[in-house]
Amino acid sequence: MANATRNQTVIQNLVREEEERLNDRMNMRFIELGASIKQTLHDSLTSSLTVSLTDSLTSTLLLKIQDLFQQNSAQSPSHRRERSSPYSYGTCLARLYFPRFDGDEVKH
Repeated sequence: MANATRNQTVIQNLVREEEERLNDRMNMRFIELGASIKQTLHDSLTSSLTVSLTDSLTSTLLLKIQDLFQQNSAQSPSHRRERSSPYSYGTCLARLYFPRFDGDEVKH
């Protein structure tokens, strides 16, 4: 009976040690998996944000360029000339009064 009790104690100690080794290995594996998942998420988010920001900036720049083209095409060539030269507008001559000589008050 003493042998059976001693054997059971040895078996229990071996099982406990094996459980501890398995727990340690599982904990290490979970830590490795967590680090791997964290790195993968970081890389994925960085990539997604880069693509998103690039797309956003590209579309914003394209819209601004389209606006500039529309503003330039809306101006006719004559309208652009008018802006470049202040003398291209039609002018109206003013009527000026010039006195007429009627023969009076002649100075010698």
